[in-house]
Amino acid sequence: MADIRKCHQSRAIPRKINRALTSQMIVISTTVGVGFFVNSGDTMALAGPGATILAFAVVGLIAWGAMDGLSEMVVFWPVPNPLVQFVQTFVDRDLGTVVHFAYW
Repeated sequence: MADIRKCHQSRAIPRKINRALTSQMIVISTTVGVGFFVNSGDTMALAGPGATILAFAVVGLIAWGAMDGLSEMVVFWPVPNPLVQFVQTFVDRDLGTVVHFAYW
């Protein structure tokens, strides 16, 4: 029985908490959570619970699709500052300048 415990302890993953990162994630999740619940209350008063859930699902699917496409483009064409490069190449050079200025 003792040999099993020693083997298990030697393979254990060290559990260290990065306190700065953990506190930042708590702050971000709290801010997003409060904003979500405050704004969803206004939306539910206007549209009702079914439409609110449907709206969040549709927007979530659109965001997921956009991020999936963007991640595939980054893997296929790895360039520095990809968002600006993609807009300049695939949309418009002037709009790419605006995006570059907005991210600067």
